[in-house]
Amino acid sequence: MVKEHDCVVLTSELPSEGLLSCDVGTILHIYGDAAAYEVELATLTGMTIAVTTAFPSQCRPIGHRDINHVREMHAESHGDTDARTRIWSYSGGRRRLRRRVAR
Repeated sequence: MVKEHDCVVLTSELPSEGLLSCDVGTILHIYGDAAAYEVELATLTGMTIAVTTAFPSQCRPIGHRDINHVREMHAESHGDTDARTRIWSYSGGRRRLRRRVAR
């Protein structure tokens, strides 16, 4: 059973967010009786790239033998049509997420 602030590994791709299976995120909120999770995924430098809702079947807790795998996030993987990168600003509450575009 996972708790808020636990790290999880995606077990399926979320193409609308540009996320791949094996990407690592942090649970921000658990909905209902663990019916779904709000998961934040960030770069290794701490820049949030996505906050998405995932079902328990789409992620799993990290394991003791898991290792990080690095891949570069590209603007195109978010569906952006220009070369600018999307930056998400998280200011506390789960509904206070806003989108900014890096210039």
